Amino acid sequence: MSAPGRERVWLARERDSAFRLPMSKKYKGKTCVYCGGVGLSETRDHVLAREFVLERHRSNLPAVPACRRCNNTKSQLEWELTTVLPFGGRHSDALEVLSTMVPKRLRANQALRSQITRHIDKPIWLPTPWGNMERTSIVPIDTKQIETWVSFLTMGLIWHHWHVIVANEVDIEPMLLTSEGEKLYAPMFYLRASRQVPVTSIGGDALIYEGMMDRANPLASLWRFAVYGGIQLGGNDPRVRASTYYVKVMPRAQNARA
Repeated sequence: MSAPGRERVWLARERDSAFRLPMSKKYKGKTCVYCGGVGLSETRDHVLAREFVLERHRSNLPAVPACRRCNNTKSQLEWELTTVLPFGGRHSDALEVLSTMVPKRLRANQALRSQITRHIDKPIWLPTPWGNMERTSIVPIDTKQIETWVSFLTMGLIWHHWHVIVANEVDIEPMLLTSEGEKLYAPMFYLRASRQVPVTSIGGDALIYEGMMDRANPLASLWRFAVYGGIQLGGNDPRVRASTYYVKVMPRAQNARA
């Protein structure tokens, strides 16, 4: 098959410095945004990986300096998430992403393909907020993977918007909130903050986010993310679902006092 062949050639070339694309000095030899390693950045990492979005939406994706180790760790997470998350897509490109980008990834991962197929073939009916019933399927996903990925997103966007590196200085707490939980956190985005990131969409609505920095401490911030138009995520009870991740970033010393 030609596709695996191309992948092998690309990996071989990537290891050969003669074939590497030139990198801007903006990203090389800098502090890694994800681990705080001073002078360790070897690559430019797209905060939202290009594989999440259609080619026509890949320009102007935020990028940050990253070391090879952090880039590889994040890439491994993205490899599975770019296959699974599109099944819950609700944005305008959802069907196109699912039909054109996901099948080839499933062919490369038969174990994941079998797992997803088993669950899609067993649809269930769930109540909607409007009182009617909705036919849907549940695709299993490791929430720890999503939370780790969301933490990467948060650190990347903090650097992209404010040029602040928070690695090793903060605790990052991703929270998938119910509607009651959102009532507690959502009003915080309307409070006066020292710096604020307005609602921003990237990758053709593949990621919509906003953030605010605490006026008293530039290491403290609050973010919220909607992936693919607000995919529905839930726990053991499929009737309880949420579509937005809230992320609390707190300095470790301040968290310890709390």
